[in-house]
Amino acid sequence: MKIIAFILAFKEKPYYSLISLMKQSVKPSKIVIVAAYPSACIDQFKNMDIECLIIPPDLSLSVGERVGKSLTIAFKLLLREDYDYMLKLDSDIYFDEKFIEENIKAGYDLMGRGAGMIIKVKTFLEVFDHRWPVSPLDDVIVTELLKMRRYRVLSWKWVRPAELVKKPRYNASRAFKIGYESYRIGFPLLWEILTVVDRILRGEFTFIFHLIGYLIALFRNEKRYPFSGAIYRYYSVLLINNIKNRLLNKV
Repeated sequence: MKIIAFILAFKEKPYYSLISLMKQSVKPSKIVIVAAYPSACIDQFKNMDIECLIIPPDLSLSVGERVGKSLTIAFKLLLREDYDYMLKLDSDIYFDEKFIEENIKAGYDLMGRGAGMIIKVKTFLEVFDHRWPVSPLDDVIVTELLKMRRYRVLSWKWVRPAELVKKPRYNASRAFKIGYESYRIGFPLLWEILTVVDRILRGEFTFIFHLIGYLIALFRNEKRYPFSGAIYRYYSVLLINNIKNRLLNKV
């Protein structure tokens, strides 16, 4: 089993993820730090050889767009077909010693959230070649396209869980950008409304800005991604089936 781990780091050294990788029962064959600045680089850590790529960031872009550009460069240089799995990790994620072993045993083509994703290399190369999407919702695009193509996906969670040092916070600005990008990706309006209503009912009131962002992109007729039609059809069918099932259960 050959595994390559890509750790995204900004200025700080990614000790949390490196310590977690060091303790694994199944260790990666190669570790790559994709660093925005030299201060994030480490050449060796606890007998683990590490390669560090310094890719200066364009700070005018969103985090997701910067990630897409950096990972694409890293993948073209280092992601080979003889790897079985790759890990995409943020610098502030940590997990126990069975994280890689048990999650890989589950057999998914993709699992996890943006801060920590485990992906079959063969599957990724079939769909994306060596290009990570350049988008504010980069991880959403990867997850949704694999789901749409009927690969085995465990969305936004793991069989063996990981933890984040800092949980992501969805302020009004971020919620707006996510909604705007959701339109471009192809999510149907009804799907977005139901999603936002669900989050508001759970007390996450900033998600109203998610819907505002979506509606503004809709009214502007913002340019969509080439795959947006397929995403729209996938979720439209899902909505119709859910409605049919609810009606049948009431009969």
